Amino acid sequence: MRLLFASILLLAIVGCDNNDCNFDIAEDQIRFADSIDKNGKTYYLYTRTVGFQEKTVFFELFDMKPKFDECEKSNIKPIYGVAYSYDDYPEKQYVKSLTLQPNQGEKLRIIYTKNKNEGMSDDNVKFSHVTRKAGT
Repeated sequence: MRLLFASILLLAIVGCDNNDCNFDIAEDQIRFADSIDKNGKTYYLYTRTVGFQEKTVFFELFDMKPKFDECEKSNIKPIYGVAYSYDDYPEKQYVKSLTLQPNQGEKLRIIYTKNKNEGMSDDNVKFSHVTRKAGT
């Protein structure tokens, strides 16, 4: 079985060209999470899952809508990113609130909870405390 796995892995690497995402075995997984308008500007929140067996999720905030290539690389850099390492910190199991703070160093204010009924997982995280203009 090990020989079969090693052979398949070797064929995958040998069969790749230099444009194949730097030979990553497990490519990043990008998912659009939410967008929000604040002070006349739209911000975009994405989650990036990295890792093969032990996965880490990152929240990435953009101040323009990014475009991702086949290797999940973006045409622009996020203005803020933070790891959501719930495996290392059980108290960070769910996101209770995620608030945009564009004029702060910490552009996303995240409050965590252990209680599933109070929070969101990384699969369904959205901005909290969205204020609407009167009449909308």
